[in-house]
Amino acid sequence: MIDKFQQYLQKLILVNSQMENINPDDIFKEILRCKIWDFNKTYNLFMLAKGFIHIDLVNLFTSYRILDKDRIRLLNGLVNKLIFDFKIFIWEYRNVKLADLKHQKEINAKMKKSANKSKLVANKLDKIVSSR
Repeated sequence: MIDKFQQYLQKLILVNSQMENINPDDIFKEILRCKIWDFNKTYNLFMLAKGFIHIDLVNLFTSYRILDKDRIRLLNGLVNKLIFDFKIFIWEYRNVKLADLKHQKEINAKMKKSANKSKLVANKLDKIVSSR
């Protein structure tokens, strides 16, 4: 998913840059230098999904002379693409796997409701005990 997202970013810059004779490989190298790909950092791709644009991306767009009005639109589209890709590649896959697991374990809606009620009662009891 990250590779496709990086390639999408590369194409976005190639199409919208005001510069001529841009080497796509150079763009890709600069994309890889952005700190958002390192999930050990405080700011990473998850923060982009929340709408926080890292300065590396802004500087990347600026260095390829993408106009301010286009930059805002493109960065907004980039966030939307990330969320959409997450939904398609991860969330929908997770939902299918979860449905298969429920089917294998023969868990039905009635069982799920009763489990939630027992958790609710346990939480209320915990609050009562902790307040004393």
